[in-house]
Amino acid sequence: LSERRASKCHRCGLEALSQLGVKFGKKISKLVLARELIKTKHMMKGLCIMSLSDHFTMDDENRLLAMNIMDMLLAITYGSNQALFVLITLKTVQWSVSYGVSKYSSMAFACYGILLCSGMGDVAEGIKFGKVSMSLLERFSAKDMESKVILANSAFVSAWAEPGYLTHKHCLRGYEVGMQTGDITWAMLNIKNGTEIALIVGKPLSYVEEECRSCFKVMHEYKQKHVINWLLPVWQFVLNLMGYSNDPTILSGSMMQQEDLLKHCDENEERSLRNSITLYRLWVAFYFEEFDLAGTLVQDIQDMNQTNRATNIIWRCALLQGLTAFTLAQRNKSRKWKAHAIKITSKVQEWVKKGAVNCYHILLMLEAETAVLNGDKELAKQKYDAAITASARVGFIHDRALANERAGEYMFHLGDKYLAFHYLNVAIQLYSRWGAKAKAEHLLSKYKILLDEHHTPAMNKTVDRRWTWLTSKGKSVNSDMELRSRRRSFMMRS
Repeated sequence: LSERRASKCHRCGLEALSQLGVKFGKKISKLVLARELIKTKHMMKGLCIMSLSDHFTMDDENRLLAMNIMDMLLAITYGSNQALFVLITLKTVQWSVSYGVSKYSSMAFACYGILLCSGMGDVAEGIKFGKVSMSLLERFSAKDMESKVILANSAFVSAWAEPGYLTHKHCLRGYEVGMQTGDITWAMLNIKNGTEIALIVGKPLSYVEEECRSCFKVMHEYKQKHVINWLLPVWQFVLNLMGYSNDPTILSGSMMQQEDLLKHCDENEERSLRNSITLYRLWVAFYFEEFDLAGTLVQDIQDMNQTNRATNIIWRCALLQGLTAFTLAQRNKSRKWKAHAIKITSKVQEWVKKGAVNCYHILLMLEAETAVLNGDKELAKQKYDAAITASARVGFIHDRALANERAGEYMFHLGDKYLAFHYLNVAIQLYSRWGAKAKAEHLLSKYKILLDEHHTPAMNKTVDRRWTWLTSKGKSVNSDMELRSRRRSFMMRS
């Protein structure tokens, strides 16, 4: 929902709760949130978290009705009013502990897991509450709740502590359940999120593009116009990397026009969608070395954790923000950017300490950049190599390529052409395997002289700009006029 429409829903929901005797203050201060958080923590003290799965059942009809209303408000407030989202989450958890659990407690505990994984940085505890929420679904046979609870857990909780391919698998399950139960909106959100996760964890771009195409058809069929707007930046980003854009640094092409979608976000006050678009703009700006633009986008995206709390794009954003800050600190000798880079590195370090398995290679890459900034060549090489190994271990081929690229550029800067060639050669091959032909060609062009000097049969292979991302029947998206026409008709209606 746009923030304007969401605000109306807030007022209606809060008025209904007020009539049931559940009142929230008009102004939610940090002090109020802190007090409720402390109260919730105190209620949990000495309580075995996993035992909440077998907690006694809530049977008061008025409280069940209030829980139902608060459950609906959780979905609405997540992206539009974070303070109210936090307060309602804490209230539903408190009620579940004090008055008994219900099927609505499954979403309450999932949202509490989101708070633990993001704001409080306690990934291990968040995972436990995520498991409780899934157990309660089974206990109450709450099929009508399953799709959205799976999304809350997979996209916002378990994504921090389990390999990315498992998160992708959970989202596909959420889609299947949603379609089976008629919960179409949550099914669409699951499949959109699954597609985005497939991109973020480094699945082949040809696969991600086909997933985007399939998602669009289903979303169009069920008239999910708002979710389509969330899919388009992902799809256009993929096409840009694959070489199907005149300017890969701008998210404009056959699937969307960047300025049109940004205008839509501003007119409808959709900050969460705008931040998502900004992330993909930052990603391509950094990839194609538009660092001044990347720096501007880093500043534009500062409130990401307020609008896109705990999502997997948070740690993707941290990587790109950190690398941009380090690059600008080195180029401009800027204390401001150096301080920002250190701040991002410290944040990722805390995530890793708390169990964020998908962030370890990100931390190593940022530590390598720190060593570069400090002029420590040996430590920088050690950290880059560790980042390359860690990226390979979790299957993030694009980040493995990026670590090789950054290492190669540093060695080239130091005049070590042999090591520079080694790293850059691997980076180009990995980008090509991932399907990012535009990125591979960018490096081939930038380091043409170096690569020619160290000519090998492997490097003699031309990166085929026309590399096919066709379907199994050979249909190109460029000739798919029906999809393009439908996309223009449905994007930016909500």
